[in-house]
Amino acid sequence: MVITVPDQNDWRFCIKCHELFYNGYKDSGPRSTGVCPAGEGHVQKGFNFVMPYGGAETATAQANWDYCVHCYAMFFSGYGPEKMGVCPSPAGKHEAHPDAFRFVIPHDVAETPTMQARWDFCVHCFTMFFSGYGPGNMGKCPTPHGVHEAHPDAYRFVLPHPIRPKAWLEDQHLISGDGDIHLLGDGWTPNAVVRWAYSYEYPGLDGVRHNGFADFADTEPLNTGDSGSLFTVWDADPKWFNIVVQFKDGQTGEGLSASTRQRV
Repeated sequence: MVITVPDQNDWRFCIKCHELFYNGYKDSGPRSTGVCPAGEGHVQKGFNFVMPYGGAETATAQANWDYCVHCYAMFFSGYGPEKMGVCPSPAGKHEAHPDAFRFVIPHDVAETPTMQARWDFCVHCFTMFFSGYGPGNMGKCPTPHGVHEAHPDAYRFVLPHPIRPKAWLEDQHLISGDGDIHLLGDGWTPNAVVRWAYSYEYPGLDGVRHNGFADFADTEPLNTGDSGSLFTVWDADPKWFNIVVQFKDGQTGEGLSASTRQRV
């Protein structure tokens, strides 16, 4: 029997403070990336972490990790309501929503291609932070201590980042009248190549035209960058319809498709 553990994606590393923060509010205004101890909002980089929640604590997974409703960081709440750590927001201390997920985070297991090690609990602010850059670069802590610090005997967390790509098309012909189509996506392998190919139909011509679905050779590959995201502007003919774009991750081989201008 396979036991499926529920999880939540869009947890990211902040390049400014090195904390793990939730980046799932992409369209919710200026506070959409929370409050960073280094000033303003968090800035994502690297893997899209997928955090398990709701399960029981085990010898290699610690419970009592929560999302802070003020700064959006992952913090440890296991010391009780009077000791919730220090938050960089005006609230001053972290706070969990009573109905939010309760995360159970793996620790002291082997690092793998889809599990990143060197994540730690900060003894000063109680957030989860990345210590992999070494003792001289531990990120920004909101306490007077100024930098994050791990206890030498504490758990060493290993965070999952399975590759779960998404892609979609934003048709500018429907917005501005030109032929551009924006190719967008996230969740791809960071700093990898994504190949793409397309098919379409054209008024007055029978059948589907395409540019080479078999080998993905006729379009410029897309680079996902540090964030594992896609963005490019494709100058598609405004008269094309039933457009289908196929994407393929050059590292994992995983593929998917997206479509626009569908007609019956």
